Amino acid sequence: MRHILEVNVDDRGYGGVFAFVLNVLESIDHQKFILDVCTFEKFDDERHKDRFIRYGGRVFDCWGTGNFMEKQLQTCIKFYRMLKEHPYEVAHIHSDVAYKLLLYGLTAKIGGVKTVIVHSHSTGIEGRHLTIKKILQQLSKFTLSYTSFVKFACSNLAARWMYENPEKAIIIKNGIVTDKFAYSIETRRYIRNKLGVKNEYLVGTVGRFTPPKNPFYELKIIKNIFQKDSNAKFLWIGSGDLKHEIEEKAKSYGIYNRIIFLGNTDHVNEYYQAMDCFILPSKFEGLGIVCIEAQAAGLPIIVSNKVPREVRLTENVKFLSIDKDPSTWVKYILQYKGMKRKNVKEEIVKKGYDMADSIKKIETFYAR
Repeated sequence: MRHILEVNVDDRGYGGVFAFVLNVLESIDHQKFILDVCTFEKFDDERHKDRFIRYGGRVFDCWGTGNFMEKQLQTCIKFYRMLKEHPYEVAHIHSDVAYKLLLYGLTAKIGGVKTVIVHSHSTGIEGRHLTIKKILQQLSKFTLSYTSFVKFACSNLAARWMYENPEKAIIIKNGIVTDKFAYSIETRRYIRNKLGVKNEYLVGTVGRFTPPKNPFYELKIIKNIFQKDSNAKFLWIGSGDLKHEIEEKAKSYGIYNRIIFLGNTDHVNEYYQAMDCFILPSKFEGLGIVCIEAQAAGLPIIVSNKVPREVRLTENVKFLSIDKDPSTWVKYILQYKGMKRKNVKEEIVKKGYDMADSIKKIETFYAR
């Protein structure tokens, strides 16, 4: 039995990394591997740690405090000390920027880890200190590319963002447990009744309330949907720093009562069933695992042209520019009204996005 350390994993905003690691957790061979987690941020919901503990895993909190530099320094020191107390042969490090993968990867090597896997999950930078982060990204990208680390990426675009030699990166598709998301009319009726939605056209999204997800632009799209369809509703799943501002803006538009702000949920697969159309007008995405999930539920999806083209697994995917007026999106969103849903599991599996395929490749490296 081998313990694998998943590094820089937390449930903040229930983002793509957390969703990916949970899928790995549920699908991996538990007779051979146990997943432990090292987190560099506080969990939004401490109960989520129990999901790893139930499978025999451990969760180590190594997050730092203070300003940007102090926080990174404290994090690395705690991470190093943890590795000395709990040695690992394999560490799988997740991040959206090169300087974190490089910094944590070197710390892992110094801490005695034999196989260090670095995993690119994004194609852009978010948060504060953007100027510093952009400089660090360029400086670290070159150095990271020529380390001995095993290099993963969730898409070709994410590989080009993170590595100078992207052709050497191993693309690990963000596979999902397809049966979990398969369309169910019974679940649809149950969730819509729970939400108070009857025959209304329900558009939805899943994502953090942060700048990369473009929530203010999305709110303008929603406003335009309601102007064209006086009965439509919107389901917004997620949390984040900008949520309060978005809610206040929705009130100023007079549309707050027609938007269902659900927050985070451990049952997002059920809420896809209730939707009629899914949108994601992001400024950038490593891949956009929610797009894969939504398609697996048989939903038509309309996404930003900044989202990697790899997410197009079914015919009902439309890419639109976020530079256009939000009303342009509405034309395509409303054209899916009345569309019949179908089970698309075979299409998802054929494109290699079933977790059963992804886990085989991952286990190969975990077994080293």
